[in-house]
Amino acid sequence: MDKWEMYMEIKQLLKQGFSQTKIAEKLGVSRTTVYRHLKRSPSEMAEWVDSLQYKKKKLDPYKELILSWLRMHPDMSAAQVYDWLQPLYNLMNQLLTAKSVLHIDETYAQIIKRSDGKPAQSNAYNWVCRSVQSEGPIIVLFKSALSRGRAVLEDLIKGFKGTVICDGYSAYGQLPHVQFANCWAHVRRYWLKADSKNGRIGVQYCDRLFHIERKIKHLSPEERLRVRQQEAKPIVDEFMDWIDRSPFFGKNAIAKAAEYTLSRSSELKIFLENGYVAIDNNPAENAIRPNVIGRKNWLFSVSEAGANANAICLSLAETAKANGIDFYQYLVKLMTELPNISFHQHPEILHNYMPWSENIQATCAK
Repeated sequence: MDKWEMYMEIKQLLKQGFSQTKIAEKLGVSRTTVYRHLKRSPSEMAEWVDSLQYKKKKLDPYKELILSWLRMHPDMSAAQVYDWLQPLYNLMNQLLTAKSVLHIDETYAQIIKRSDGKPAQSNAYNWVCRSVQSEGPIIVLFKSALSRGRAVLEDLIKGFKGTVICDGYSAYGQLPHVQFANCWAHVRRYWLKADSKNGRIGVQYCDRLFHIERKIKHLSPEERLRVRQQEAKPIVDEFMDWIDRSPFFGKNAIAKAAEYTLSRSSELKIFLENGYVAIDNNPAENAIRPNVIGRKNWLFSVSEAGANANAICLSLAETAKANGIDFYQYLVKLMTELPNISFHQHPEILHNYMPWSENIQATCAK
């Protein structure tokens, strides 16, 4: 376990109420090692940042920014940084679940030291939840989890009431007060794989729908709904009827495309009933791309604490980017001002540090 991961693992265990002796036993290190990590100065971290070991590891670029900040400010520790960023993350989560439409997606990751006893080779997952443009400033929230199960989804959107735009994965379904809308881009991919005359017909139906969406992209939700009812609904009904009447049977690609489309017909029609709902889940897929690229760079997280820290970094960075904010300038402002503000006693102050606030837009815009 590297020094960064040790920082975060010890901090997490301290929050859970473990003593230094118990932490040492749990991590398989001496009590002196735990003590030294708690007292480790940021200048020591800076030496590690510049070491050959660091250069070989290719860390998450957002962690690199925070480590660079620690190098320039030897009076701060990594644990302090995350103590200041966690409340912002929590507020973003609260604001996100107050929306009525969300995009959600997930991708696999790897965590070496797992609390569920599974081997390091087992898949962990990074989930992403993104708001829609028509409901105000964009919020992008990441969550690290050991599984892809429904319990993770329930925790991610706890308290949410509205529509979730997602793919056809089975965990997306049957949650109280939540409606699930499926992604037409996934449907198109299925028909594209069926490289045949009928497969091309299926793709053409999808392309006609996407052509309408490009045309109405900048309209209000009410105007989008009106156009969809007039132009898109007849195409969807004709497409479903064509599939239903066609003899697509077996386990070939065309049969799988037909089954995928028909079995999700209700979820695929939701965008026809709600102008706020997008036709596809591409915004979530685009938001999660840094995780996909990251798997090739930093490869894995050693601990769950490190993976959670990564989720906080990604959430703040991607939300800042979505709102036209330079993340480094944003980070500088947060680290300069938050230590001098009593936001724990007055949490409403944190609203002034959201990426879309007047305060941040005036000082950190690209």
